[in-house]
Amino acid sequence: MTHQVDFAFGVDYERIDDPHTVSHPLGKIRMMSVCASSNPLSKKNRVTDEDLRGSMQALMVYLSEKDNPELEPLSNRHIGFSSFDYMLSTILTENAWGVLPEPLIRHLLRKQELAVIKHTYGLNQEDYCMFTAVGMNEHPAMTWLADQLNEYLFDF
Repeated sequence: MTHQVDFAFGVDYERIDDPHTVSHPLGKIRMMSVCASSNPLSKKNRVTDEDLRGSMQALMVYLSEKDNPELEPLSNRHIGFSSFDYMLSTILTENAWGVLPEPLIRHLLRKQELAVIKHTYGLNQEDYCMFTAVGMNEHPAMTWLADQLNEYLFDF
């Protein structure tokens, strides 16, 4: 433990017990497989695994001491990013596809700049959590921010 971060917020892909970290679920967040509206995948009535494997995938990556199958690429051609914003930019400009959180992309879906891919994994739910170190006392600012995020996620 390096004590560089007091608390963090994010999608809990791992769902494992870490002896140093406590995960506090704040709500569910809808994750959507999307591509630009101009991408050929958006025109298909049904997208297959083969279609996705043959298209560039923008995906979330981070350094970890273990394998994480939830974050492994489906596509044979992929590029990894450390933030959803970078993924979104690549999806919009480089004819790629990826899985993004609804709050980030809702306005682009409404403007029809993005399209949800018609695939089995087009929509799914993940836990959005606050992460803290074991034994750390909650600061009032942490509690306030967690409450605000919880209310925001409830609207989705």
